[in-house]
Amino acid sequence: MDLAAIGWHVWLLLAELLGMLAALHALFHKRDPRSALVWVLFCLAFPLLGVLLYVVFGRNRVRRVARQLKPHEPGLVDIAQPLVWHPAPGVPGYLEPLDRLGLATTRRGLLAGNQVRLLAEGETAYASMLSAIHAAKQQVLLSTYIFDARGVGSPFIAALSDAVARGVEVRVLVDSVGEWYSRPRVVRLLQQAGVPTERFRSPKPWSLAAYLNLRNHRKILVVDGEQAFAGGMNIRNHHVPDGQGRVAAEDLHFSLAGPIAQDLAQLFIEDWQLVSDQPVSQPPALPSAPSGSPLESGSLCRLVEDGPDENIDKLMRVILAAIHQARERVYIITPYFLPPREIMIALQSAALRGVDVRVLLPEDNNLPFVGWASRHILSPLLQAGVRVFWYQQAFLHTKLLAIDGCYTLMGSFNLDPRSLRLNFELGVEIHDRHIGRESDRYFGEHCQGALEVTHASLASRPGLAKLRDAVCWLFSPYL
Repeated sequence: MDLAAIGWHVWLLLAELLGMLAALHALFHKRDPRSALVWVLFCLAFPLLGVLLYVVFGRNRVRRVARQLKPHEPGLVDIAQPLVWHPAPGVPGYLEPLDRLGLATTRRGLLAGNQVRLLAEGETAYASMLSAIHAAKQQVLLSTYIFDARGVGSPFIAALSDAVARGVEVRVLVDSVGEWYSRPRVVRLLQQAGVPTERFRSPKPWSLAAYLNLRNHRKILVVDGEQAFAGGMNIRNHHVPDGQGRVAAEDLHFSLAGPIAQDLAQLFIEDWQLVSDQPVSQPPALPSAPSGSPLESGSLCRLVEDGPDENIDKLMRVILAAIHQARERVYIITPYFLPPREIMIALQSAALRGVDVRVLLPEDNNLPFVGWASRHILSPLLQAGVRVFWYQQAFLHTKLLAIDGCYTLMGSFNLDPRSLRLNFELGVEIHDRHIGRESDRYFGEHCQGALEVTHASLASRPGLAKLRDAVCWLFSPYL
């Protein structure tokens, strides 16, 4: 045998060895058996190509990089560790298992004494936020994914700069990818205005995919440790009427006053410390409650923070538990609907046991390929009795889960892989019948005039449209 033939055999042996190593890595590290099986077979059948594609697309760099942000925290959370749980006044007995799961998953109890308001329009939300910043005496903490430098962003820049000038501690955190939506770049303008501002994790060329996915999608504003705002709204012109009175994107934000503001402030501080050496103070303590005021007054709230550094999928567990415990109705609004199989089954099961399950989605999605992929998965839901509606008036960016008129889960998350696996997100559980009724009213108002999806409408799509939707669905884990 000549040297050339020996060389080829060595290269083939090396390729097979690399393929086997990649297959073993997939076998040990992939959580989904279907994904593991595909990668194992592909790496063994096409060693060089399989290894190359697995290195680029198959390895979960996102979680590894995310955990590097918190090197002093354990990578695994022992959610089975027992915690003392007591029934919370105001939580219906049949929802107590949801409360217990929330405690075990987040390690946080429900906080009483919160005052919660729905802010259903951009103009209302921004006016309330600006008013709070103008009234700040000690501290303003602001985190957002997108921050328009012009339009609605201009008064925010001015208000934050004024707060710094009068001695208020101000910290602003803007996602480095979300900042791309603004021209000119808002971080530079804020820094020029004297506002301490940081970008969250600029993408690195050597690990672009991981850093592009590793986004801080949270929207948090906390003033003086007692007044907070959270929800789906970025600081963006899309949420206010244009010259013709039209709104490009409708959304929902929440005003939260009380102990929950302290948890949101602490979450901001943790995010700030990931990317900045500049110190930030703990939020001012809440003022003492007036004499005789019951601790149980107001809304019961719990923060549910989630991100790729976590190993227990907190938001998905809470969402699943809420759907499983529902007795009367489940209302969902989300702009991006590509839920994991577990949530799909939970929605189908709820509908089959007689729960009124409704999902409201924007008909025209700002990310068309996500909307197309969503269409491909609607038939199984309709077959189980889930009702799905298209909102047609504007792009609906709201994130809301409302259960039985007494439980609301709101936040920054969408029901898609990016939010539930790749982004830093937050949710806030609210046990309150008044807020539950307000959430139901918001859902009902947006369902009026919405187009209900039917089997006939899905079946009548042209063949090429069905093919397009199916192909987009194949790539849904990466959308």
